[in-house]
Parts: sequence; C-alpha cells; structure tokens
Amino acid sequence: MRIGDFAKLCKTQISVLRHYDKIGLIKPNFIDLFTGYRYYAPEQIKDFELISKFKKLGFSLKDTKKIITLWDKHSQETEKIFDEKIKELEMLISQIKQEKNNLLNSNKENVNMNNSKDLNVNIDDIKFEDDPEAVGKWRIVGEYDTKEDFLSKSEPNKGMYGDKFKEIYFLPNGQGYWIYGGWTKGFIKRWVNGVYILNSYKIEEINEEKYMFIDWRPFNYMNEERETVLVLKQWDNKKYTLREISRIDDINKPFINDKKILGKWKSVAFVENKEEYFDPDYPAEDLFFRNIEFKENGRYTFNGEDTSLYASWTKGYLLSRAGGGTEITAEKYEIKTIDGKECLFIEWKSGDYIWGGWDPKYYVFVRE
Repeated sequence: MRIGDFAKLCKTQISVLRHYDKIGLIKPNFIDLFTGYRYYAPEQIKDFELISKFKKLGFSLKDTKKIITLWDKHSQETEKIFDEKIKELEMLISQIKQEKNNLLNSNKENVNMNNSKDLNVNIDDIKFEDDPEAVGKWRIVGEYDTKEDFLSKSEPNKGMYGDKFKEIYFLPNGQGYWIYGGWTKGFIKRWVNGVYILNSYKIEEINEEKYMFIDWRPFNYMNEERETVLVLKQWDNKKYTLREISRIDDINKPFINDKKILGKWKSVAFVENKEEYFDPDYPAEDLFFRNIEFKENGRYTFNGEDTSLYASWTKGYLLSRAGGGTEITAEKYEIKTIDGKECLFIEWKSGDYIWGGWDPKYYVFVRE
C-alpha cells in the first residue's frame, strides 16, 4: 500500500513515516525506482504500533531502535535501556509523591537535620548565622556514598554533581541563587522537586587544603531516605556578587524590525538542539513557555503577560534584563520551514545557562 494509506491505518502523519524511514526505524517494504513512491506491507502496522507503544512509555526513538534491533538477542544493552527507564520512572514517581506531600503540608517542608529522626525544623524558621570560612567559591570534587570513600581516593559516584554542576558559591549574608536558596552556618538550602530542603555541611583542612563535606540529600531522598556526601574544595574566599557569578549576554543591540516574526505563536516542543526531531502537528504537553506574541517596535508578550518593563526584541534576538538586572540574556531566534510549516526556534536561557554554565536549549513554536 502507498505511504498515505499506510499513514491513515497507523493514524499518523506521512512526515512521521518519512522520518522513521530516514533514521532506519521503519523502512518501506518497497520503493518504486521510477516514481520514488514508498509502499508498505500490512504486517508493518504491528511494527508501527510497537514503536508507538515505546514512545508512550517515554523511550526515545534512538533507544526504541536499539530495542527493536536487539529484540531477539536478549542483549545486556537492551536490559540496560529498560533498567535506565525504570530508574527514571521511579524518580518521577518519587517526585510526584513529594509534590503531593508538599501540597498536603501547605508547601512548608519539615526536614530532618543531623540524621536525627526526632528533630524536625521548619526551613522558614531558620535564621542566618554567618560563617566566614564558607564564603567564596567551592569547586565540586564529586558525590560519594560516604566520606571515607573520598578519603580512600575511591572514584566518585556517576551523577550530575561534578559533571554538569561544577561549583557552588557561598555568597555573603547567606544570599541564595539559582537552585541554591541560601545558607546559614552549618547548612545550605537547596531546591529539590518543588521544595527547599536543608543539607548540613562541615569544613575540614586536609593537606593544607580546605574541603567541605555536605550531607547530601539526592532527588529521591524523600522516597529512600538515603544520604550521600558531596565533597567540595575551596577555590577562594572572595565575597562574590550575583552579577559576578552569572553569565551576562550583550543586550546592547539596536532595534531592527522583522516583519516575519510579528504575530502570535504557540509552543509545540522543547528540544536539546535544532536538529532534534519533533512533530509540529503533535504538540508536547505541559510546556512552561506556552505562547508568545511579537508586536511592533520591539514589544512582546510571554504567556500572555506584557514584558515591556524588562524585555524587548530586535531582529534575531529576544533581549531580557530579568531578576532585578542579574539575569541578562540575548536569546537567539530563527524561523525554519519543517514539513511545510513555519517553525520558530527560540533559545531558552534559564538558570541552567545563567548560573550553571550549560548550553541553552530551544522552545519550538508554530503560528497560531
């Protein structure tokens, strides 16, 4: 059957089937050499349904291809893909449970400190106490199961801390930034799954170098109540400001009109890069950046809200001075035609970019 008929039976778009063909996920049963038409066999519907099933379960197309390719071999790589997805879902379940508890407790999280089951302290009641030794920049050595693992020179656990997260700043007067909501002597406050939790720390001198050992509560702490140890090494004792530790873009750009961008756009995807596949006809759900409207003279609205007090646009860029002037970003935009539709890509420079040093990701929009 022709690709159009096959798409109807699979309840999908022709563009999806073409993409699956391109990446080798479902190849046509036959391609007419003279016309270039793609033909599919009826039994291939089951292949498409299997791919759709894995997609609904949250597997990437790359992993789905590996699973299908190695399906009959029962390889360790296949088991690894499933195990990683199970861990990911378990973490998601843990986050959902935490949000439920957070709502039931009116968003006031009582945390256990110093590993004492009888001592519950509300974060809102903690008063700032200075610790001059803590102030400054600390480089992340790694996350360990125990302090002894670090002292015995074992390899740190594989995770985000030490990989994507490179340093933590202790700003003067306990000031917080990004996912770190502030600190007081002996404790650092950190944003996890929609709430702040306290993590206790101790500073020690080892071989004339200062190290900080933080009793770290991982993302799934509320579910497992298992703590690790995050090890930091002091870089300096400087009193940094928010402006000094943030990544600041050049927003001194003159206004240049761009008639192509004017009008309303709605978001359909959030992607790692502009080459990542998405289907503009099937919008992703629960996107934070829902819509944008570009108006004349560099004005625009974000999720229906006017941004003229702190943001504007010029040809090729969204310019923003948010966070009281500490989050200064120039986010590039580009219009590309995909499957016959105008798609607008806008860089998303969140705290991950400003404070964490990560590369920006992209929101994708189509015209309303």
